[in-house]
Amino acid sequence: DTVCEDCPAGSYCPTSTGSLDCDPGYYCPGKQFTGRPVEFMCPAGSKCVAGSNEPESCPAGEYQNAEAAATCKECPAGFYCDGGVASLGDKVCPAGNYCPGGTEVAGAFPCPEGTYSNLTGLASNAECLPCDAGKFCNSTYDAQSASLGVGGGLVAPSGACQAGYYCTEAADSIAPPDSAG
Repeated sequence: DTVCEDCPAGSYCPTSTGSLDCDPGYYCPGKQFTGRPVEFMCPAGSKCVAGSNEPESCPAGEYQNAEAAATCKECPAGFYCDGGVASLGDKVCPAGNYCPGGTEVAGAFPCPEGTYSNLTGLASNAECLPCDAGKFCNSTYDAQSASLGVGGGLVAPSGACQAGYYCTEAADSIAPPDSAG
């Protein structure tokens, strides 16, 4: 009597004499005869290392836009990758923020106080615009919440300086110290 055993998950069995690890970029849920089963090609947004029995989603801060990949790529500057990302099209860094490489969440890096940005896709805080002269930029100023973008970064200046004060470029206070008229 011959006893047949199923080929284990993560492996393929080209012969009845043993099993081999499934190839990188593919996954083998079991009972496979080839290391590159076309129907089990690793999908975009995930990775499959050698011996995978199922795809693993790319972690936050990484993405994979290709199929049959063994690794994920670092999320590029100007974008955010919140896990399982296959396409960067809808992952552009939101206005009021900047996204260095590897950013995991939209709004994780708001433009610093005294700056704002109405543009998307910024890669560093140096790209945030200094607040216009005569205005101030402070995300904690409650009355101007319409200026707040995702994560609290400003998409526009908070407002004009308080009467009797003047604001130079990049002011972060409605009444900057030492600027009374």
